[in-house]
Amino acid sequence: MKFKKEELNFLNLFSTYTDNSINGDKLRISVKQDKIYFYQSSISTKIVYETKNLHNDSEREYVLLTSQFLSLIKLCKKDSTVEIKDDFIIFDDGAKYQINDYESEDINIQELLSNAENKESRVVKDLKKIDNIKSFVGKDTGYNNVVIMDNHFVSYNDSVLAFTESVNKVKEDKLTSNVLPVLSSFVLEELEIFNIDDEFDYVKVDGFHFFFEKVDNQIPFIFDDDVKQSYTHTNKVSINTDDLKYRLKRINVSSKMNIDNKIVFKFCENKIILKTVESPIAEETLSAEVDKELYDFYAIVYCSDILSIVDNIKNEFIEIQITPDINEVSTIVFKDVENKSTYISRLSEYMEDSE
Repeated sequence: MKFKKEELNFLNLFSTYTDNSINGDKLRISVKQDKIYFYQSSISTKIVYETKNLHNDSEREYVLLTSQFLSLIKLCKKDSTVEIKDDFIIFDDGAKYQINDYESEDINIQELLSNAENKESRVVKDLKKIDNIKSFVGKDTGYNNVVIMDNHFVSYNDSVLAFTESVNKVKEDKLTSNVLPVLSSFVLEELEIFNIDDEFDYVKVDGFHFFFEKVDNQIPFIFDDDVKQSYTHTNKVSINTDDLKYRLKRINVSSKMNIDNKIVFKFCENKIILKTVESPIAEETLSAEVDKELYDFYAIVYCSDILSIVDNIKNEFIEIQITPDINEVSTIVFKDVENKSTYISRLSEYMEDSE
């Protein structure tokens, strides 16, 4: 088998799904008649890439380490040739690297692909909108997904709840976070997802075949009245996005030295004052349009969470929503009105002398 370096660029996507499981960093290459199949199986994702057997290579199988093979390829010069032959990886400058006899999952790749055909499917659209909320996909089981709720994409990472409108006319559905690298790599607007069985969904894109383990969802339906009341507020503030981002980054230099990286948002007439909760004291003042009901009200926020939110807002102005009631308010809301995206951050408990 001979490949140009550039023909093996698809392995970059394989490396995204490597892990420390038994087979999670093992690349099986199978030559079968007129096709060559590359296969890898990690804990939650099986990935196959198929290409034509252009040189009529004899049927054969090799098992390599994905990370090691990719590292060697990246060290090749542009337009280099990589050959796999007689248990060696051979480069066009004469270098040879022996392929160890690695054990791996015994899999019939053709049968795996055949079983994925003619299954029920659904199409998820407007996928670029996921960029607005993917930063807040959680890592824990039940939160490591993008959920579709009432025509919105939703994510939650235990600190920030984010949702953005989409054209999907769906009450509830979900996408595992493992599909996100595929969306980014191919810049997809829509994706057809096949229901293989109770354990896996199947996706096919440009010679790739992905089998994604289905995940549970623990995010409650956020548009139920009892959940909505936690982030529905009475008053608002309008503020320049770039100015807020600049000030947050600067005050973060001091605030991140303190426990939980807390700062105070104090709302005043025509301005907001940002101030660290603990010493060393740092203070920023920036112009804002503030509802009169919010004058002299303050909220204690987590600076790192707010920075993450503001980094996702592309509109010139941010709308901040909050209710001026220390005893009742538990969240602060940031809205990107133009992109129809909402970000809800928890508030810290109020403390004496926080102002």
